[in-house]
Amino acid sequence: MKRMKKFIGILLFVLTFGLASTITIPQIGTCVDVQAATVSLNRRSTSVYIGKTTQLKVNNYTGKIRWSSSNTSIATVSSTGKVKGKKAGTVTISARAGKKTLKCKVTVRSVISVSPKEIYLDGTDDATITVKLKHRCGLRYSITSPYVVSCSWDKQWYENNTVAYLYITGERTGTTYVTITNTFNNEKVRIKVVVDTTVKVEGVNISSNSESLYVGDSVKLSADVYPSNATDRGITWYSDNTSVAKVSDYGRVEAVSSGQATITAKSNNGHTASCIITVMTPINVKLPNTPVTIKSYDYGGGLRRACIITNVRFECGIKVSDSYSCRIYIDGKKTYDFGGNTISSPCPIGYKIYRNGAVIKSGVIYSTALGVGESFIDCSGNLFLAPGNYELQLLDVR
Repeated sequence: MKRMKKFIGILLFVLTFGLASTITIPQIGTCVDVQAATVSLNRRSTSVYIGKTTQLKVNNYTGKIRWSSSNTSIATVSSTGKVKGKKAGTVTISARAGKKTLKCKVTVRSVISVSPKEIYLDGTDDATITVKLKHRCGLRYSITSPYVVSCSWDKQWYENNTVAYLYITGERTGTTYVTITNTFNNEKVRIKVVVDTTVKVEGVNISSNSESLYVGDSVKLSADVYPSNATDRGITWYSDNTSVAKVSDYGRVEAVSSGQATITAKSNNGHTASCIITVMTPINVKLPNTPVTIKSYDYGGGLRRACIITNVRFECGIKVSDSYSCRIYIDGKKTYDFGGNTISSPCPIGYKIYRNGAVIKSGVIYSTALGVGESFIDCSGNLFLAPGNYELQLLDVR
């Protein structure tokens, strides 16, 4: 009975406090709403100097990453994401993380830039190389052929460390390269330098501007280049009309035929000087009109023979001392012989040569032996004449 009362008392107590309050029974484990972290590169773009490195990282990823460069000549990337600048330019560095590809634009910058990159020096002239600096650093230079040029820094550049000037002086003919290196990243820039210390020809002087020659004559011309210390003093001679005048390699001009020619002396770099050569026929002869009949007589005045002259030529050739060897050529036909038509005998033709109205030469030219009605060609007589103007007359022979 006592146990029953105790049980009922406990039950009433529980029911009373259970209705008056809510009892929270704790759960085992808790549900939390958490979003996944984004996989990304630590930089979307960056820059690096040539020869220097910068580190790229993939955030929120612990798996294997495959790195690559779009142009390894500009920048390379290691398996750990370290990027190294190789030469100035822009590349894309890619990181493959699982199925996701991440990219970073990398600009590779030069520390120094130079101008000009090629120099041509005439003689021992000077030139200046301007070096612009994008980072405070020291500079040094080297020369592949120190005997071609010498170099020196403008000392004032140390004041601001932004621009430097390197002076170049030509020493000897040749080609060399000047290499400028900075001490920040050992970036090198090479400048080509060509030096020509030869003294160039500026013109040509010739000994005469004009000459008059007779056919067969010659004259020696001389030419020289200026300035007097020109390195290449070579001269080439040529004629623009070799049928009138020829010239040797040493400037001797030979008159070939009447007319005009220009003789030119030319330097090896194209400068010229000229002499006008006028070539004259040394002997000019006025010829008789043809046809003309020429007769020969005996001592008593009797007619012996007759011929008709149809053509006369006068030619001069080789010069001997101050005279020229000349020849008279006569064509014609025998028309009479006192001995009869069948007699074969030469036909004599008399001539006189006048100069300024005076007879200076005379003689008789004989044709070949022939009968009446037969013709002769180029019957000739030889004589020497000095240059000048003459007149030829054909005469009867008595």
